[in-house]
Amino acid sequence: MKKLLLSTSVFISAIIFMGASVIFYMDRDQDLNFSRNLPSTLEICGMNIAEKDPQYIALSRWLQANNTEWNSILVSFAPTYVYRGENITINVNPDAVIVNYNVDGEWKQVRRLANTESIFGTCM
Repeated sequence: MKKLLLSTSVFISAIIFMGASVIFYMDRDQDLNFSRNLPSTLEICGMNIAEKDPQYIALSRWLQANNTEWNSILVSFAPTYVYRGENITINVNPDAVIVNYNVDGEWKQVRRLANTESIFGTCM
């Protein structure tokens, strides 16, 4: 009976340790510079914007300035102010940016908490 209890305790401890490891791995800060890989055009509020448009430039600069402290996140977010491009969707909230991007056919999602005043807006 003692061996069974010990085995069960070890098994449960291993499961908890593995679960915690996964959580800490997912929550680690990542350096991601999306400004380097932005498509040449993006769609925002039903309009296409290109590299020379002020909105595109502001977004690119924001992404360049905020290329650290991105965290993987599994939660879905309601679309707020969304830039869409080939293999990337950038959802801007008042205090965070959520980026969904495709790498080799696999979609990933990360979030960066930061001031988004320069890239946030409302569609009319």
